[in-house]
Amino acid sequence: MRIECNICKKEVNRKPSEVNAVNNFCSKECFKKYLESITNSPDIILNKIIKSMWTNMNIRCGKYKHLRTESKCKSYDNISITFSREEFKDFCHLNKEKILSLNRPSLDRIDSNKNYSIDNINFIELSENIRKKKAGSKFITNSFGVKRGVRKIGNKYTVYITHNRKNMYIGSFDNKDDAYESFRQKYFELWNKYPW
Repeated sequence: MRIECNICKKEVNRKPSEVNAVNNFCSKECFKKYLESITNSPDIILNKIIKSMWTNMNIRCGKYKHLRTESKCKSYDNISITFSREEFKDFCHLNKEKILSLNRPSLDRIDSNKNYSIDNINFIELSENIRKKKAGSKFITNSFGVKRGVRKIGNKYTVYITHNRKNMYIGSFDNKDDAYESFRQKYFELWNKYPW
């Protein structure tokens, strides 16, 4: 029986019992090209991204404790996921073009103090997400839930700033917002601009 190769369209002889979707290729090279085209299809890539993001979200929130490392980020202690896997999958399919346009898509909580909810998540480039966390914008906190420049020591929030390779002690506060404000003012005093 003569069939047409699925990739190069060259005619090939096959026994009728051998004709199927896997065997309709003239060579191993054509079969490899077929496999690559399947694994690189947008739907398969999107499903892999969805699975990875869902797993990582659950690990951060403590659901898959057997996969979690000992050094879990404490800023996720009170964070939970407020949607089902199916709702997340539907949300990802609605934002398919945006996700696939990114080189390394990353799931970002718009307000890092709130739970994972459909209205509080966004897809951004992984490098931008990492930079955002390092930059420490007003809503970004370190692993202890404290704003940059502020350390929690006991029940107090202690402020330090590094200048000329030395740690300068600024003060100790009861409220982390007051501590952060003193850090911002000292930062402005030293560099004539506000941090971040």
